[in-house]
Amino acid sequence: MCASLRPLLLVAAVILLLPGVSLAQDPCPVCNPRLQEEEPPPPAAPDAPEGGGEEDGPETEEDQDRWLAVVGGDVYTVSGPVLRGATILVKNRTIRAIGTSVSIPEGAEIIPATGFRVYPGIVAVRSSGLGASGRNPEDAFNPYGFNLVLALAHGITTVSTGDAAVKLTYGSLEDHVLKRDLFVRVPLDRRNPDQHRKLRQDLEKVREYLRQHERYELQKSLGDEEAKEPDAKWLKGSYAGYLKLLRREKKGYLSATSRTEILTAARLAADFSFDLVIERATEAWTIADDLGRSGVQVVLSVRQGRQPAEDPRSVQKTGWTIENASILHAGGVPFAIIPETSSISTLFGIAGRDLLAIAQEAGFAVRGGLSEEAALRSITLEPARILGVDARVGSLEVGKDADIIVTDGDLLHYNTWVQWAVVNGRIVYDKEKESLVRHIRSRHPETAEELIQFWPRRLGDSPGGFGTEKVQGGSR
Repeated sequence: MCASLRPLLLVAAVILLLPGVSLAQDPCPVCNPRLQEEEPPPPAAPDAPEGGGEEDGPETEEDQDRWLAVVGGDVYTVSGPVLRGATILVKNRTIRAIGTSVSIPEGAEIIPATGFRVYPGIVAVRSSGLGASGRNPEDAFNPYGFNLVLALAHGITTVSTGDAAVKLTYGSLEDHVLKRDLFVRVPLDRRNPDQHRKLRQDLEKVREYLRQHERYELQKSLGDEEAKEPDAKWLKGSYAGYLKLLRREKKGYLSATSRTEILTAARLAADFSFDLVIERATEAWTIADDLGRSGVQVVLSVRQGRQPAEDPRSVQKTGWTIENASILHAGGVPFAIIPETSSISTLFGIAGRDLLAIAQEAGFAVRGGLSEEAALRSITLEPARILGVDARVGSLEVGKDADIIVTDGDLLHYNTWVQWAVVNGRIVYDKEKESLVRHIRSRHPETAEELIQFWPRRLGDSPGGFGTEKVQGGSR
């Protein structure tokens, strides 16, 4: 070291040893490499508590789990037995537990269902006025519509509208659409031979295309370089629908009333191996065994009448009967029940033939000999299967969507009222908070007269019921 530098180093050492004295850092990161590795801590907020604030910020409502518990009701699972005094626990949109010893998280919203009955929400295969048709039904859906409130008040939580299955998500568009592109409309009219002939020709043309395409795929898999893919440019319009039909990507849907029309439709489905749903089916009871073997599904209006044939030479059974649903069930035919009118009308009251009477329509089927279990399935699980949404709705099971209704009596009884309706884990209807109906038979009776009128309904002892204490068996 140079002798001339020694005095300067000694002076610097003395300065460093003095208390409260330090050398300032060079602000240049090139000259001072330490600044390249460490950033100075940010200044604390003026109101931050000692030790620093929350790292992730406050939790928003969207980040929190929603818990709902329907406590103490008689749970009609539909797919299994009735669970007396059970609790359904819901997390966000999904059922997490069902049983008599379910732990309820702190802060969960509670529906006190003791003394009430708990069912899955009603599923209506066909409706109008509750949603919008088209490829985007949510675009014109009114989440605050008057008819929406009426439908929820009668236990309806899922409907098909246009070509989509939608939920009645009152006050929200979240998870409104359940499934799109439900059916292929099959233009079958027995009274028009030319139309029937053309339909068969079109289906045969599409089936031949599928055969050629299957042959092409086989040749290609075997390494045939000369394999030629069949032309598919013409598969547009109705042909595109028939292609999905024959591939069983969608179900066929048509309306047929008479025995001959129903048989013609069932044979068409059997000849071309596609799934078919037949609506109306007034005379289906006359060929229940044939329909049971064909696998055809039926959408039935129990009170939709048809006069029997007046031809004295005919030995075939024709016309309408209240036993239609009962006979179809005995024949193994899966069916859903809907009223004759798919819209909601206030002109004829709740005892009319519009969509609000769907539970009563199932009750009429019980009058015709159908079991209560099958009648309940015909407005819940069976329509969900027809729509292809039974993995999510139609019964109360762990893992399914929390679409739940709580009633003050047998759902099939005309005098029963829905007290709460839950869709996607949210309470969307509470009778005591709805000005339209809260004045009718309060669920909190105050006088002895109200108590006498109300409690027999909750105990299932009112006259005119449909065997309200019968316990359901397992699923079919």
